[in-house]
Amino acid sequence: MDEDSMFQKKMVEYLEGIHMGEFLTGSHQDVQQKVNNSMIQDEYDNPTETMPIPPPLKYSMDCW
Repeated sequence: MDEDSMFQKKMVEYLEGIHMGEFLTGSHQDVQQKVNNSMIQDEYDNPTETMPIPPPLKYSMDCW
């Protein structure tokens, strides 16, 4: 693609315009404080070291 093309310029403008880089639940400082407070709790499980709960088993009508 031609770096000077109007399409590329408009595409870059569009992508830069829609990217916010923000958290949905507050500012970076708010989110960091919530994470820090959660990590102090005794029942805190690090999500990077925790397996997700598996979905329920699919039941077949053949087993009835």
